[in-house]
Amino acid sequence: MTFRYLPRLAGCLCIGLITVNSQAQSESHQDFICSSGSMKRIVSIITFGPSDKQPRGACRVDYTKDGATKTVWSSGTGHAYCAKQATVLVTKLAEAHYLCRPETAEQPDEAEAPR
Repeated sequence: MTFRYLPRLAGCLCIGLITVNSQAQSESHQDFICSSGSMKRIVSIITFGPSDKQPRGACRVDYTKDGATKTVWSSGTGHAYCAKQATVLVTKLAEAHYLCRPETAEQPDEAEAPR
C-alpha cells in the first residue's frame, strides 16, 4: 500500500469507530487485516461497554502476528487514544508493503447470545 491510500485508510478507521462507539452495551472491535504475501497481521481495537469490570470508553489495541496476540496499548477512558495508536500501527504496516483492510466485528449482548 502506498501513501496515496492512507487518507482512505483513515476514513475507513473513522467509519469503523462510529460503528464501535454505537455499541455501548457490548464489547465491539474493529479489526484491520493486513497481509503481504503469505504473512498476515491483525490490528484490533477493542472497546468495552460500561460494566462492573470496565468503565465506559475503556479500550485496548491488540496485535496478532504469527498466530500470537498481545495487547500493545490500552486506556481506561480514552477510546481516541486507542484509535490513534492503532492508526499508527496500521500505517507502519502499510509502509512495510502490507495491504490492510478494515473489518468490523460485534459481540452479541449476553441476553442475545445463543445458549
